[in-house]
Amino acid sequence: MEEWTSADDLAEASHGDKQEQQRKHTSTTVASKYNESHDLEKVRLKQFKKTLVRVMLEIVSLQADVMLERYLGKLLRD
Repeated sequence: MEEWTSADDLAEASHGDKQEQQRKHTSTTVASKYNESHDLEKVRLKQFKKTLVRVMLEIVSLQADVMLERYLGKLLRD
């Protein structure tokens, strides 16, 4: 390990350590926020897919109802 020759060198090294700690903290914070955002996006996508499936099922159900009414209407007319 290197010996410090002056108080200025010690202060500079301490400042460098603080900068490194701040950089690591910032990097960790950014990664954490990205992961939270990514997880939230996954949840939103999953909810959207569920809603889309419900809407599609409702459309198919309505189409089936219309087709059944038309078919029954033709049967009653005949």
